[in-house]
Amino acid sequence: MRAAVRALAGVAGAGLLVAGIALPAPAVEPNPHATAAVEAAKWLAGELKDNRLPGFAGTDWGLTIDALFALGATGQPQVAGVADAIDAEGADFYTFPIDETKSAWIAGATAKTLAAAVTAGRDPKNFTGRDLRQAVLDLVAKDGDVKGQLRNRNTGNDGTNTFDQSLGVIGLARSGGVPPDVVGFLVEQQCPAGGFRLDRSFASGPVNCVDDKDIDPDSTGMAVQALLEADKNGVPGAKAAADKGAAYLAQIQRADGSFGGSGPTVDSNTNSTGLIGQALAVTGHTAAANRAADWVATHQLTAQNAGKAAGDLGAVAYHKASFDDAVANATGGKIPDMQRDQWRRAGAQALLALAKLPLTHSPSGPGPDPGEPPSETSSSAPPTSSSAPSSSSSRPTSTQPGASSSAPAGAAKSTNTGFSPQKTLAQTGAPVAEVAVGGGALVAFGVGLLLAGRRRNAR
Repeated sequence: MRAAVRALAGVAGAGLLVAGIALPAPAVEPNPHATAAVEAAKWLAGELKDNRLPGFAGTDWGLTIDALFALGATGQPQVAGVADAIDAEGADFYTFPIDETKSAWIAGATAKTLAAAVTAGRDPKNFTGRDLRQAVLDLVAKDGDVKGQLRNRNTGNDGTNTFDQSLGVIGLARSGGVPPDVVGFLVEQQCPAGGFRLDRSFASGPVNCVDDKDIDPDSTGMAVQALLEADKNGVPGAKAAADKGAAYLAQIQRADGSFGGSGPTVDSNTNSTGLIGQALAVTGHTAAANRAADWVATHQLTAQNAGKAAGDLGAVAYHKASFDDAVANATGGKIPDMQRDQWRRAGAQALLALAKLPLTHSPSGPGPDPGEPPSETSSSAPPTSSSAPSSSSSRPTSTQPGASSSAPAGAAKSTNTGFSPQKTLAQTGAPVAEVAVGGGALVAFGVGLLLAGRRRNAR
């Protein structure tokens, strides 16, 4: 643990040699929240079951990938095992058979799996048995007013949202280069004030965002980080759009340092604050990022404040009500099973504000970047008819986007598809249809259900 904390806390860089004289390098400002980040990650790692995080119906691959991002950001050793699990079975997150001749493809989930590969330092051209870089490129629209947008295939709802697009930009940028059209479509979602809308199909502007009431703070945090990666690829205008988005986020920060999302998550919560705090940290808004991290830290169970939840030290609550309830009412020292899902979903992103590293990066440095030039969006679009994935560990070799001839050996496949056709709230992989079973489900799962059903197809 000490090594992870040291990496997150920051160390002085190497000095410069000028005219034969060694000049000291400027000291890197220590991260005062490094220990809290590692403790949160250790708790999250303890929630893994066979290197996977459970959802409402089997493995939740989207949430498992969120955990991979969090564990990677804090240098945790479980990253390798989680990556192995995703590699073996994670294709079910982004594609699933409709019938014997056709498969559905979820663009945001495909992009998120590509981001998982680069986070874990795996080969993006052979992960989950496919060339995921090419698979994402194959799902990019090539013309019309959606040119550059990642698009689902054979789902009944081909549109995607800003989370999906941002994950696509990040994954492509870090696996060889992102086409400018993909970045351009993301920038179109930026509203005049600087924030980004979630989904233009639910918004007032048909193409470019024209109404600031459509802004979603969480989407803005994701878009800012994606545009920073695009800027590293040399995409013109990406940095300016990222800076404008970050300035907007700093402007709307609440007096206590927190953030809320939009719709059902408009109130202050650690999920939104974590994601937005991370974006502020990586854009140089250090004071605002520290205030966000301070607020998140007040919702973390520690030896000093855990009360009856002392068996879950390091866990981060979604909001104060959840924190207070656990401290006062936990039984046997543990957060009740019916509430743990909410804590997993909140904590996986909350700790990002504590770690203060770019999404998909780790203290040991970024994953491999093949360095190839950005390709055109695709030479062959995903077919409308294709061989469906088999129920065994073998994968198709040529009939689906990004098909790879090398298939991983995997265990039995999860039945979770990750597809949610409607506007979602903090979707990390479990389909909304699977979680909204019975009218009492919302009461039983509380904000955990909101976090499982909110805003993003891939998340």
